Amino acid sequence: MARALVLAAFVGTILSSGSALAAGTVIPTGTVIHRVAAAYGENHPHVVHLQRTRTDSSPNEPMYFVVLSGHFHKGSKRAVYLSFSALADRSYIWGVLGQDAHHRQVWLDSILRIHR
Repeated sequence: MARALVLAAFVGTILSSGSALAAGTVIPTGTVIHRVAAAYGENHPHVVHLQRTRTDSSPNEPMYFVVLSGHFHKGSKRAVYLSFSALADRSYIWGVLGQDAHHRQVWLDSILRIHR
């Protein structure tokens, strides 16, 4: 329980930091997380890991790496974990990986387009 509270406080701090995912429009990281999860059928994802970092290539843009747990699906495929990367200043999500309970790959989408 204490770990969940610490993680919730950490996520709350990052979510309130003013991240943006669409040019000219600030979309909180929590909104992006919920939109990505909803694209795979999960309306109440749990944040397992949220890391703010920068891209490897120039101009080293701010980005997030996210791992969620929940009940995700893509067609008939089912996953317990969903991980992805997202740029923090525009709507670009890539490397969406669905994994089963044993962390085996179920699917990998190279790019996900979410709409406002």
